[in-house]
Amino acid sequence: MTLLTHARRTTTWVLLTSILIPLMFATVAQAQSADSAILAQVRTTHVKPGMNATFEAFLKRLNALNKKHGTGMPTLVTRTRTGHNGYISITMMDAFADLKPGANWVDTFGAKESAELSRMIAESVAGGQVQTFNVRRDLGRQPSLTPRGADAFMTILITVKQNSGPAYEEALAKLVEASAKVAPDVRWVAYSPGMSSSNLYRVVVPIDWEDESVAMPIPERYTKAFGEKEGSKWAQQLSGATEKIETMMTINRPDLSSLPEE
Repeated sequence: MTLLTHARRTTTWVLLTSILIPLMFATVAQAQSADSAILAQVRTTHVKPGMNATFEAFLKRLNALNKKHGTGMPTLVTRTRTGHNGYISITMMDAFADLKPGANWVDTFGAKESAELSRMIAESVAGGQVQTFNVRRDLGRQPSLTPRGADAFMTILITVKQNSGPAYEEALAKLVEASAKVAPDVRWVAYSPGMSSSNLYRVVVPIDWEDESVAMPIPERYTKAFGEKEGSKWAQQLSGATEKIETMMTINRPDLSSLPEE
């Protein structure tokens, strides 16, 4: 399998404080719910050393303003554990039209609030990247990500070989079927490549620190569900379609997220 951050093939934005950074957090009409989303915009934000408190204060201020004005979309925010000092935000969108830039802060929040938000970003953000994925409920075992009941999230980035997307998806769909039969407690949310994400798939697994159980290995799930011969076939197809895998653990930050109340 493969987990990737295919930096070379994805569109990387160097966040200019006066232009591109505000666009990443532009206001839009509120989406219906995370469960109805068809697209996920994944935003990686690199924060300057020692400026985490300022960036987190920015997110909380922006969330409060969006709530007040009825703007914004369901967004899950997590903080990286290793590597760069930053945050991963996943914004759920109901339609392709939601990808269009929304109203700017001045028009929505007024000049004073806009200036303060821009100041906080300029002080805290070093750069970042935005990628768009398709939400694939048929390839996962959970309809959407929620901060409830999760201490962290394991993200698996899978780079699929050229022209191997259909084979990979077929094998992953069979893994969904196998897991439902022999490992019903194993849950994940799946995303397929969208704009700026090339041949990159994204699988996100909620983690509960108190759960000490170990998930059944994928080949074993295939074999137990379908028998030795067919199970081996699906395991080989999944592996054969994969070029690269990377994993990343992020800490759940529900205090920075903006999701509908249950």
